[in-house]
Amino acid sequence: MNGYIKAVLAGVILTGLFASAGCVSIDKYQEARKANRDLREQQDVLLNKIELIKGDQGGLQSNIDEHRERIRILTNKCENYETSVTNLTRTRDELQQKLTDMAHGGTPPPIGAELPPQLNTALQ
Repeated sequence: MNGYIKAVLAGVILTGLFASAGCVSIDKYQEARKANRDLREQQDVLLNKIELIKGDQGGLQSNIDEHRERIRILTNKCENYETSVTNLTRTRDELQQKLTDMAHGGTPPPIGAELPPQLNTALQ
């Protein structure tokens, strides 16, 4: 954008020189003024685009913030999942150990103890 400002200033200076020196025709003077107007219009267009980009940047920042929040939530869920897996693994290992202990010398049920109904049905 600096280049456009310099070009506009150069156009203004040239227009002043052309008009004051009287060394160019009125056509050249009008061409220089038109070029100056065109450069100003281009500058206005660029300034409008900059404002639009600033607005878009704010929207993008909002989107980035939303995605960061989603990532934070997912990270917490992953940590909770990992904790659950650890707890379930520990419980499984404890149950496996109890089953092994019962199979290898655990105390048998007392004589005359009633079997659970499902086991009793399965044995008959």
